[in-house]
Amino acid sequence: MYSFGVVMNQSIIFIDDIEWAEQEQAVTLKAQLQGMLIPCKITLSKLNEIYQLSITTEKEALELAEHKRFDLENIFEELIEKEAMDEQGVVLFS
Repeated sequence: MYSFGVVMNQSIIFIDDIEWAEQEQAVTLKAQLQGMLIPCKITLSKLNEIYQLSITTEKEALELAEHKRFDLENIFEELIEKEAMDEQGVVLFS
């Protein structure tokens, strides 16, 4: 697991790109902390659960993620602050 020490009060910056990760069936946002790029992924099933929807396509998932970007960035910021990254430094919310 990656450790960034105490992350609180550090500036987490989210990059504008939103991508689709086919293998995980997840939307990917990228955050930057202390110069490190942190992929942040939320699965299609988790998006449906959180927003009580039944989206099924990549296009719908990306549109929803763009529409809910601020909410997703807040979720990922909390996970990064809790150092919830896997051994590759990826935050996966599933």
